[in-house]
This record gives sequence, structure tokens and C-alpha cells, in this order.
Amino acid sequence: MTDFPELEVLVDAFPQYPRSELAERLLCASSPEVLFNELAIEAASGIEVNENVKESKKFDAGVDRLKELFSTANRDVLAAALNENNGCVDKTIENMLENDPIQKLSKLSGLEEAELSSYMARNQNDVLRALADLIAHYKKRKKVRASRVQARNVATAAYEDAYKVHENSTEVLQLKECIWAEQALQEVNYDFLLKLLVFFQGNVPRVLDVARLFIEARRQNLTYDHRLGYQFIEVPGFSQPSASVLRLKHALLISPRPLGPKLGVASGPSEVSLRSITPTYNVAIREKSPLLLIGCLKPITLAQPNTRPILQAAMHTQASRLDLHGYTVAQATAATKEAVAAWWAEEKESRTIEGHMERYGSRAEFVDPLQIITGRGIHSAGGSPRIRQSVIRLLNLEGYLFNEEVGRVDVFGRRPKKNK
Repeated sequence: MTDFPELEVLVDAFPQYPRSELAERLLCASSPEVLFNELAIEAASGIEVNENVKESKKFDAGVDRLKELFSTANRDVLAAALNENNGCVDKTIENMLENDPIQKLSKLSGLEEAELSSYMARNQNDVLRALADLIAHYKKRKKVRASRVQARNVATAAYEDAYKVHENSTEVLQLKECIWAEQALQEVNYDFLLKLLVFFQGNVPRVLDVARLFIEARRQNLTYDHRLGYQFIEVPGFSQPSASVLRLKHALLISPRPLGPKLGVASGPSEVSLRSITPTYNVAIREKSPLLLIGCLKPITLAQPNTRPILQAAMHTQASRLDLHGYTVAQATAATKEAVAAWWAEEKESRTIEGHMERYGSRAEFVDPLQIITGRGIHSAGGSPRIRQSVIRLLNLEGYLFNEEVGRVDVFGRRPKKNK
């Protein structure tokens, strides 16, 4: 066998093959060149097979399951995630879905995930930066009927923006009032807030929710980033022509809003009543009290449904606040029911005084939103915040309009009762 120089060439070229096997195949081959080509093809496919075997041996079977769901994810990343969850595939999937940046962006924007991949890619999976990019560039458009003259240029004439900002629109006035009343919002670029208003098509609560996300994350600088398409616009200052006419009629200042006299609970939650408390009231009473309505309402007894607060137009109104810390579910539900009833009663009384009842809708126009502090549910049973759930259930049952925030619920109106 050593007399074949071709065999030595094959042994040097393909050391993974036994010498005896190469000698036998060389004797049976039509030519050394044909055998060389066959061995080269086998070696190439063999490396590929060996790598696949090596990969399957390297990773746990759970990684293969994760790879089927998250096809774009690296196997090393999947293996690390699986290890963090003690090898539990279901828990790993749940955590990865919760922490999926595209899914987060989808929830914040209301758009399909397929539309968001490009924004996430060019912003390195930074959710807030991608959201700011999205707000600046994404256009929601609607189809309009084109005239015969426009029909020649259908591409530009048949579509227009679904929502346009008008300086004196109700939504812009509401947004300005919120900015004047909340100092943190004044740190956000007004151009960003206006673009948010366009993106969410006039939905002011959604605009405020997203703006507060940037504030809480201390990423307000993104709202000024010219590379994302923003120009610096100062928040408009307080001016009478653009302030709410209804509030001006009652001489209520939008901003600043100095604190009025504080009201606290005089008795337990079973007999919830309010009395005026001076600014120097006992600290222990203040901490124990679950109900702090900061404002200038007359002292009222919430347990009496016929009692109606009287609007004091010359005084500054602060947002109402109901703190449910330290109360049982039953006590919190009772306190909430009495508080929202008194809050809406003041709104109805103010509407009666103003007149023209047909002008007003479901949203409160004369009183500030009622903040109900429910807590984060840390001391809940089985991870379920029972007080928060009972409060939300009550508000839905009674027809109140509200926004769910972290640790609190903001009540801002009430749906009219249907006539049976």
C-alpha cells in the first residue's frame, strides 16, 4: 500500500479517515481524482453534521423548544434564560414574553408587532427610544373621496391624516390644563406632546400616560432629540383666551394651584365623615386617615346621600385624593362608594349652578379627577391586589369613568344611567 503515492496524498488531505479505508477505496475507485472529490464532499457534509450534533449535545432539550418559539434568538441567550428559571420551559416562555421589547412597544402604541420591528431594530431594542421614534414618524391616515381633478394624483390626494391638531380644540385645551397643573409634564417637550396627541388621535389620557412613562424613567431628553424628528417648543404659558371657559367662569386658576384647607376623616370608615382640619393637625391623625380630600369643599358627611357640596368659586380647587392604605376590603369599598358619590355630587351641583345641562357629557368639567390610592398590592393574597380589584369592580358597577395607574385609580367622570 505504501507504493501508492496517491494514498499518501489522500492520508494527508483527509486525516479523519483511517488509512486502511482510504487504501480500499482507492483500489475500487475509477481514478484517484474521482475519489478525492468524493472524499472532499463527504468531509464537507460531515463537518456540518458534526456541528449539528455538537450543538444538540451542548444545549438542553428545553432550548430547542424555546428556539421554535423565539427563532431569532441566540441559543446561548435562550440557554441562559432557561437556567435563570431553573430549567422550567413554561416559566421561561412567560418571562420572555413579558419582557419582549416588541410586545411592550405594541402594548404602548396599540400597533401590531409586525409594524414595529424596524423601529426596534434601528433603536437597539430600546423601547422608549423606539416609541419616541414611532411617535415622530408613524402616520395614521384615512382614505378620502377624491374629486375628478384630484383623481389624476390619487397617491397624494386620496389620503389625509386621520387626526389634525387645532390650537383651540378641546383636546389641546385639556392637554394644556394638565401641563399647567402638573409640573413634571412641563419638563417634556411640547412638540412631543402634540405629536402624541396626533398619534393617539386626541386621546388626552393616553397622551399623559405615555408622557409620564418618560418622566418616571427619566428619559425626557428623548422628547427633545432632533435626530428622532423633534424640534424644541416651549410649553405655552397660562393665558386667558386658551383656558377653559367653564373654569374661568368660576374664577379657578389653572396653575399654580395653592393648597386649600385640608380635610380629614373624623371617624372610622363605617361612618365616613369629613371635617375641616388646620394645617397643624396632629400627624398621627393624618397618617391614620385613609381619606384626604385636598380642596376647598364645605365640610360634608359622606354617609348622607342627600348632602350636596356647594361650589366655592372664589377658592382654588385641588385634586381630590382618597387613600385606602390600612383598610380592609369591606372598609375600602364603603369609603370608595361614599367618596365617589360625594365627588360626583359636587360636579352635578356645579352643573346645576352653571345651567345649560345639555352641554355637559360624561367627563367632569368642574371638579378635578378623584385619585383613589389603592397601593401596589404588595400585601395581597396570592399576588392579587384585592382592594384594587374591589375598587375597580365598584367603579365599573356604578358607571364611573377612570384610568388605572400604578398604585392608584383616577376617576374622571361617570356614564349617564340608562332609563329602564
